[in-house]
Amino acid sequence: MTKSILALSLFLLFISCKSKQEKLQPVKEKITESVYASGIIKSKNQYQVFSSLNGLVSVIHAAEGDVVKKGDPIISSYQHNCSVKYRECSDLRRLYFGCS
Repeated sequence: MTKSILALSLFLLFISCKSKQEKLQPVKEKITESVYASGIIKSKNQYQVFSSLNGLVSVIHAAEGDVVKKGDPIISSYQHNCSVKYRECSDLRRLYFGCS
């Protein structure tokens, strides 16, 4: 009996130690899966412009897609508070200094 167990163990040992490597071959196929995502595409030189003054846009000088150069006006704004302050300062100057 021990000889049969020993023989069976050796047989199983030789069978299990065989080198069976699975071979993979690349296959050229069309892509069948798609990935959908949302986002914003920005160009390399894109940036946002912010005004340091508060006010309302009164005139738009450049439209989207227009080429502008340094110094070209893009918008004109109307600052109600600035106009009021300017008038108040002008009135005070006239009162104190007699200037017009």
